Amino acid sequence: MLGPEGLIARTVAERAEELRDIRRHLHRHPELSRQEHATTDYVVEQLSALGLSPVRMPRTGAICDIPGSDPTLRPIALRADMDALGIPELSTVPFRSIVEGVSHSCGHDVHMSAVLGAAHSLVRVAEAGALRRSVRLVFQPSEEMHPCGALEMISEGVVEGVDSILALHCDPGVDVGHIGLKTGPITSATDPVTIQVRGSGGHTSRPHLSQDLIYALGSIVT
Repeated sequence: MLGPEGLIARTVAERAEELRDIRRHLHRHPELSRQEHATTDYVVEQLSALGLSPVRMPRTGAICDIPGSDPTLRPIALRADMDALGIPELSTVPFRSIVEGVSHSCGHDVHMSAVLGAAHSLVRVAEAGALRRSVRLVFQPSEEMHPCGALEMISEGVVEGVDSILALHCDPGVDVGHIGLKTGPITSATDPVTIQVRGSGGHTSRPHLSQDLIYALGSIVT
């Protein structure tokens, strides 16, 4: 009888093409932050087909629990972000984005496919009675927007009672079959910043008597 690792490996092998098609569907149909309605529908459809009971978030996004056999153990969570970027796709692959000016250029299509793939495997492990700890699947919207969708999901109680939450991010600098880890933060976030520079103007024939704001701004940028 196969153990959990064997069941997971078998499931991945058996459903490799299906998971590839899921990723390509998501890549072909990207949606911007706070607009992941069709993406949420698709994720919920995939989870429901596995016999699970996904729960939609008030706007977009979803969570889904895979029950374990030991209720004394706190569940862990697997998280995937869902939104695409407002960047045109220049690729000519058959599954390129069909949405003008929008693409999954940050890999969130892969992240969702990975967690859906985990769901396929974990359901089989649970059916075999080998999943002791419950697992919560978290599909988070609006990762690319400020404030991000994580804060909204936390306010909905998504991580209450969860022991830990895990996520992976695509990195073309890491070889296939390898995972990169380090102590502390790995991927930074961004914040919008507005800077005003003021100075005295002057005549172009006497630049030494005025303050060159373009030069000052250039210095700030560099």
